[in-house]
Amino acid sequence: MLNKYNEIEFDPELWEFFGIDDDIRNVWDKRFGEVNVSQDLINLREWLKKHPDYQDKIDKYYGGNWAIFLWDALERNEAWRRVNG
Repeated sequence: MLNKYNEIEFDPELWEFFGIDDDIRNVWDKRFGEVNVSQDLINLREWLKKHPDYQDKIDKYYGGNWAIFLWDALERNEAWRRVNG
């Protein structure tokens, strides 16, 4: 589980995530697989581009916490891969 001090941010001008430190990425890679995490982060950036109201959703459902949003997305994508091969 990620600590509340893992402050991940998303820059909508650069379309990049910041604050995904090595310790966080190592946990994600170990849990979900390095290739899956890399691809999921790319896919999430594309999703964010298509949903300009994303910040409202992050605030409403995840309390504005990008780390929780990303972990949830990684879990959902893992579940989808399990069902769809």
